Amino acid sequence: MLLTGQAEAKIGDALTISGKQAVVYAAPNKTSSQVMNVNADSKLIEMERQGGWVLVTVRPSGVQGWMETISIKASKRAQLTKASVSPSTARKALSALGPVRTVTLADMGFEKGHTFRGSQAGHIQDFYFKTPMDSSIRGGVFRLSYRASPMLHGLSNILVTVNDVPLTQIMAKSDNLVHEEAVVLPSSMFRGGMVKVSVGSGTLVDKDRCLDIRSGGGFLHVMPSTAMDITYSSIDRSIRDTWRMLPHKVVVSLPAGKLDASQFAAAMSVMELLTSAGKQVEINRLPEVGNVIIAPKADIVSVFNQRGAQLEKGFVQLKSGDVFRTPTDNLNLVKSGGMVSLAVSEPYDVQPLYLIDGQWEQLAAGRHYDINKPDYFYSLRALPKDSNSEFYSLPLHQLNTEPHYVARETVWSTTLSPHDLPSGTRLDMLSLNIVAPVRWEADPTYELYAFLNNVLVFSKRLANDGGKHNYSIPLPVEYQQQYNNLRFVVQHDIVSGDCFGIMPTDFVQITPDTAIIVKKTDTEPTKFSGLSQYFSSGFDTIIAEKYLSNPENALQLISRMATDLPIMMDYSRVSFVKESEAINPDGPFVAFGNFNLENIDAPVRMDKGPVEIRDKDGQSFFSMNVLPKITVAEIVSGSSAQGLLVIPSAQVQHDFNAKLRLIEGDVAFIDQHGVTLHINSKQPTLAEVYYPDTKDWFAVLGEYRFWLLGLLWFLLSLAVVYLFRIARGRHEGDDHDVEMPTTEELHAQRMHHSNINEENDEIPPSSK
Repeated sequence: MLLTGQAEAKIGDALTISGKQAVVYAAPNKTSSQVMNVNADSKLIEMERQGGWVLVTVRPSGVQGWMETISIKASKRAQLTKASVSPSTARKALSALGPVRTVTLADMGFEKGHTFRGSQAGHIQDFYFKTPMDSSIRGGVFRLSYRASPMLHGLSNILVTVNDVPLTQIMAKSDNLVHEEAVVLPSSMFRGGMVKVSVGSGTLVDKDRCLDIRSGGGFLHVMPSTAMDITYSSIDRSIRDTWRMLPHKVVVSLPAGKLDASQFAAAMSVMELLTSAGKQVEINRLPEVGNVIIAPKADIVSVFNQRGAQLEKGFVQLKSGDVFRTPTDNLNLVKSGGMVSLAVSEPYDVQPLYLIDGQWEQLAAGRHYDINKPDYFYSLRALPKDSNSEFYSLPLHQLNTEPHYVARETVWSTTLSPHDLPSGTRLDMLSLNIVAPVRWEADPTYELYAFLNNVLVFSKRLANDGGKHNYSIPLPVEYQQQYNNLRFVVQHDIVSGDCFGIMPTDFVQITPDTAIIVKKTDTEPTKFSGLSQYFSSGFDTIIAEKYLSNPENALQLISRMATDLPIMMDYSRVSFVKESEAINPDGPFVAFGNFNLENIDAPVRMDKGPVEIRDKDGQSFFSMNVLPKITVAEIVSGSSAQGLLVIPSAQVQHDFNAKLRLIEGDVAFIDQHGVTLHINSKQPTLAEVYYPDTKDWFAVLGEYRFWLLGLLWFLLSLAVVYLFRIARGRHEGDDHDVEMPTTEELHAQRMHHSNINEENDEIPPSSK
């Protein structure tokens, strides 16, 4: 479409001046300083309007400034004339302003995009895109890629809102094909370091509300290829912007050969930060140059001098003996071709990167400040009120507590990180304050459902008086993980009425004084999910010395574990020891390597020879000597504290882009795809650890327990028989004194009496 007048010009349009010359000002007023003069041949791109002034970008210099609307007019060629345009046209216009950086939803962690399910209006999803903070932003384009169900009604639509300002609404093309729409954004939308893009959808199936609600059909899939294109001026002088705007796939360059301890520790911390940010990290060695370089200054100077890099005026001059003129001594920016790299050199202090990355509050322990005793929560269960209370309350500031407009259902959701809780505490319960609408007696009411990690832990019909009510919601420890997702659902309880009728719609709000109640816990962790809080006060890191020569696989594994547990590894508390040496830490620790465990009590010991994992019937799951491509992670006990021991496999490259779900159990076996098996060594129910070459009494008892049980049963049977025979013999001896005489005995007695009688007959009669 051709623009013929200045009133029709829109964001992204090409402009020309009305006369022969015009002035570009630094601000939208004539009293501000003059930036430059432009003539009729100058190419101008409109970025924003304020009253009678237009913010323009002058091509090809990229200089931005303000011009009066009376001094410009629309160019006589095709331009962007509306906020929603074809993606190819928008990207082409954006490319004309300078280099374009693109971030997709997949890069931000939405690997499957986002799906709006069900048949109702009111779906909305927010996406937050990082933007430069120190560079001049020239403009951007949000490209929405979607696929809609063929069941959707013709009135189904998509609303795109940026920073809570609605920019465009389009009718969803419900043919199950992928479509793309583009929304042009002015530079003012990108201020503050973050741009919020909200995508809302009204997924309707039929004008018949009964069919619409009950069909269960209809979906709108926002594709992971949905992206934000942004162009901004050079970031050659901003370490912060270079770090913030790193691409999704980051290449880290390390020195050739063996690393020293400080280089390894710096690489470990940088990769931990990148992995936590959802980046995919690759490692190469100099002279290959990546997005981040960790090497001595002399090596960096040598590499770039060999490349013959042309450095801009005012940029750090890479010559032997030169001092890096940057805000910090060991963080610098170097440029080769069109790529700007962040260089970390000696003394390899990476603490400024934690500050730039926004994790300074964790280092400064700022999360400990907002702790109160929950004495004022009158509706909570009885809590100790003395100074030694084990319960504390923290405001649930992670939850967006803005009012929700609800027809059938509305949802609040947030995820609590271990870093959101004070050291030495765990979640205990939630004090939820909510205001539901006032209803008449015959009106439908609302119901509240609370979920912890997708487990329903509470449900309640909300009061109808329109006042604020407090509900104590338990958070059972058995359902807790490292990252705990809290989800609250309020549903409209429709008890009667015509589906064609007007459904009641009201505001419902979870109020900002909602709090989480945490409980002190000083117990040692019994499963992986407890390590985050156990290590929150700090720990030592012990790494096998051999990984200094071959650091790639070890660095990837360390950064992945630190991110997924998650634990904050202190690069200043890293030590390297030989695997043959016995480790004996004096506090909580994390160890990477197959160390001498003379002073360590470990569920799985590699120093006992081959290791077999068997089920409760003695059948082997797998053998470590047959499957050497297994990495073992286990919770072990030292002389004074517990620790995490990781024994990396030397024969496998893990898929470090996939998260390791180290949650249950205290022993995990990890292959190239992730955790393949986890067990609880203290309560083995499904699997147990055996050492075939080690025949101690416990191993013998475990291996031959069925034979031993049979032998024990046989011995017990013999003992019972023996005791029975002894008892019977004694019984027979006692009965011998009262037995009746046998036939022979009776005959002998008769013969004896006969003899006596015969003798009596021979005695003469006595004389008188």
